[in-house]
Amino acid sequence: MIRWLKSGWHFLLTPKHVLRQYLDRRPNSQYVSELKLMRNLYDQSSSYVSDLNENGIVRLERFLCDSELQEVRVEFDKCVVDSSVHNTAAKFSDAVSLSETLLRCGLDERALMIIGRYIRRPFALARARGMTLLKTAPIREGSFQWHHDCRGRQVHLMILLSDLPSGSQTMKYLMKTHYRFYSYWESSSVGSRFENKIRELNADEVMELSGRAGDAFLFDSNGLHSGTRNDVTERDTLLFCYTATKRFCQPLKCSKDVFCSLPKHARKIVENNPSLMLVE
Repeated sequence: MIRWLKSGWHFLLTPKHVLRQYLDRRPNSQYVSELKLMRNLYDQSSSYVSDLNENGIVRLERFLCDSELQEVRVEFDKCVVDSSVHNTAAKFSDAVSLSETLLRCGLDERALMIIGRYIRRPFALARARGMTLLKTAPIREGSFQWHHDCRGRQVHLMILLSDLPSGSQTMKYLMKTHYRFYSYWESSSVGSRFENKIRELNADEVMELSGRAGDAFLFDSNGLHSGTRNDVTERDTLLFCYTATKRFCQPLKCSKDVFCSLPKHARKIVENNPSLMLVE
């Protein structure tokens, strides 16, 4: 009875909530990315933008070359070890944006071109995080079950920093779910979990984010996705989040020197975050 009353109360808020989702995702026909002037980059991004529009996710193979990967790994290990919140199964660090090497991964011109052409609005770097998933017994809870991120049209860039074979601690993405609209309850922290609603999945509709170290994925986090926890192998990743809706931005720390050294288009995407904090 109590659950029914909750559902009924939330139902009254759904029309306004769906309208807000629509407005959050609506593109701006006047938006033109500064990167559009780079014609070769624009042309190369077209197939990726098409796939992202159709499926909600796209794979970027060898996003980092071997030399870049080696440099990023050194910085990642420093960042996660020195700036992490540790628990028994994972290590996290939100200090990624303080490292010029790591921050530039999230401001890669190829990725920004695709994101800009997909969102079609001025957008911000909303979050930057390094993450190591340690081996653990299989669990299904929190983000490690089917869910969406309740944040309108937000794109994530996930970069693999370790080899991630199929069946290990991979993320899975249910393609073609990124255009769905959700009720007010389905956009709350608890209601956005769809574990009990998804019983059988067509394997052709699920992309597993496995690959080699240096591969990356761009995905619309409005689509349904699920992490996996098991004891097959550890997983090291960088995650960058981009949104055109400022209220979804999270605190972002950046060195003043690093910020000033960024190209104009990259600096703009960082400063679009209203919670940006420049530090000495």
